Amino acid sequence: MPDAAARQSVVASLRPGGRDFFAEQLPFPSDWPDAPCGFLQTSPADDGPARVAQLRGWPIVAGDGGYFAACRDPEALADDLESLLTQLCGGPGDQIDAGLVLNGGVDLRLG
Repeated sequence: MPDAAARQSVVASLRPGGRDFFAEQLPFPSDWPDAPCGFLQTSPADDGPARVAQLRGWPIVAGDGGYFAACRDPEALADDLESLLTQLCGGPGDQIDAGLVLNGGVDLRLG
């Protein structure tokens, strides 16, 4: 993280976890509703879920920001999200009803 204040804030908020925390596989939905879906891959660790998304025909945007992309390079992450949403929407200004599943199982509904 190039910004010292952002880095200090993130480091201060970290809670040390054991080895099991880092080995835990994140849940991936077994099925998805009939809605536009895409996958934003921020790490090679997400290759498995990205392959599943590809098999489902979802658009995939692969960034290189890692799990702290929002802190390291928020502009690049925003560009990646914009690219993914443009692929889902078909163009600027189009309305969609779509969902994003973020790391940790956070479900963000758009529309």
